[in-house]
Amino acid sequence: RLDGEIATIGISAYALDQLGDIVFLELPEIGDSLEKGESFGSIESVKAVENMYPPVSGTVVECNQAMVD
Repeated sequence: RLDGEIATIGISAYALDQLGDIVFLELPEIGDSLEKGESFGSIESVKAVENMYPPVSGTVVECNQAMVD
């Protein structure tokens, strides 16, 4: 979701449903630069491990730490 110059990046409910239980999540650090189309982290479930790719370039200003905990 894009709101002005801030983009919120996440995975869809459908993707979560397909992945099943999440066992590991690798997220970028605040201040990291992301390049459109280049892997910035991964999500591991009981079914698969998938890299995550940003739809836009930018700098990480916040991460949902609750997802990691």
